[in-house]
Amino acid sequence: MGETKQKVPPVADRLVYYVREAEWPLFVDQHAEAHTFVGGQAVPISRANRALTELLYQHEGKAPSNDGLIGARRVLDMLAHKSGEVRELHTRAGFHEGALFYELAPGRVVRVGDDGWQLDDDPPVYFRAVKNLKPLPNPTRGGKLEDIAEWVNLKAEKDRRLFLTYVTLATLSHVQRPILQATGVMGAGKSTACKIVKRVLDPTANEAVTIDRRDFLQKAA
Repeated sequence: MGETKQKVPPVADRLVYYVREAEWPLFVDQHAEAHTFVGGQAVPISRANRALTELLYQHEGKAPSNDGLIGARRVLDMLAHKSGEVRELHTRAGFHEGALFYELAPGRVVRVGDDGWQLDDDPPVYFRAVKNLKPLPNPTRGGKLEDIAEWVNLKAEKDRRLFLTYVTLATLSHVQRPILQATGVMGAGKSTACKIVKRVLDPTANEAVTIDRRDFLQKAA
C-alpha cells in the first residue's frame, strides 16, 4: 500500500495560521469594526485582501482564492472581536495628553504641543489607512498662521479673525469647532478659500464633494 497523502488545510485556514504566526494585532476600533495593522496604519479586516494575498504569496508563491480570502476574513473578524482589545483610531489628526499628533503620511507623524512641534517616530495614537489621503510635506520653522489669510478674499478684520480661528481649530476633533461657510457673490473666491484650507491641512484625492442624498453617507464616510 502506498503512503497516505497528507490532506492540505484549506486556504482560509492557512491564511489564518500565517496571520497568527506573524503576530498581526487583531482588535476593534471605537465603532466595533475589526482591524489589524498594515504598514503602521489600521486597516479594516474587511479591506485586508491585499495584505492577505501578499502574505500567502510570501509563504507559498501563489494567490489565494476568493473563497479563501472571504473565509480568512470571517475568522479574523471573529478573533478581533474575541480579543477584547479596543483601540481608538484617528483620521489625519488625534489629540492625546495635551498634544496634537498629525499624520503627514503613513509612518510620518508630527507632534504639536506647548513646546512647539517635532516629528514623532512612535506616536501614542493610531491612525486609519484611508486610501484617498494625500501626503503632506514635513513642516518648516519660521512660518506664521496669518500667512494663510493672505491667499483668501476676506472682507473685514473680523472675517480674518474668524477664518484663522477656524483653521486653528479644524484639526481638534475633541472640541467644539465652528463650521466654515464662505459667502459672497459668484467669483468672490468662496471655493478657493475652502480649497486652500483643504490643501494645507488635509489634501485628498477629491477636494470637493457634490452633495447628493442618494450617496451622501458614502461620501461623508
